[in-house]
Amino acid sequence: MKKKVLVSFLASIVAIFAVIFLGSTEQTANAALNNTIMINKSSGATVYASPSSSDPAGRTLSNGSSWAYNSIQIGDGGNTYVMVAPNQWVNTNDTYKLGDENGNIYVNKLTYVYSSPTSGLTTQILPTNSTWAYNGVARQWNTSGLPAWVRVSTNGWVKATDVGAWK
Repeated sequence: MKKKVLVSFLASIVAIFAVIFLGSTEQTANAALNNTIMINKSSGATVYASPSSSDPAGRTLSNGSSWAYNSIQIGDGGNTYVMVAPNQWVNTNDTYKLGDENGNIYVNKLTYVYSSPTSGLTTQILPTNSTWAYNGVARQWNTSGLPAWVRVSTNGWVKATDVGAWK
């Protein structure tokens, strides 16, 4: 009997702490939005203290760097912002949205491989009429359909426009 009371008491304490530290159901729902962005602006992306271009935080995120986000908000001018840290917001116009899609692509011409969607060519070239596995994509924010870039290796990306077919 004492064991059951102790277990119930501990379960109640855990539930109370979960509500205190996790917050409301809205915050919990926002946590389900976790995803990753890659900065796609040569001068870097300005960080804002709120989802407003009139509230810069005095920080810039480097071009090509990747950041997890846990909240999305529409800010001034109808721009979409993602929160990469508490009170640290980035305008999605300066980013790619990364996805963990996977499958195979077919290239029907020599296809150059880039080290990332925001940096230069590698020495690799995918040969004509070859099939390659991919394990990630990069899209412009708020676009559907084909991604802009496809990851074919850890540090190897090809332009989606160079893909002959998706398998």
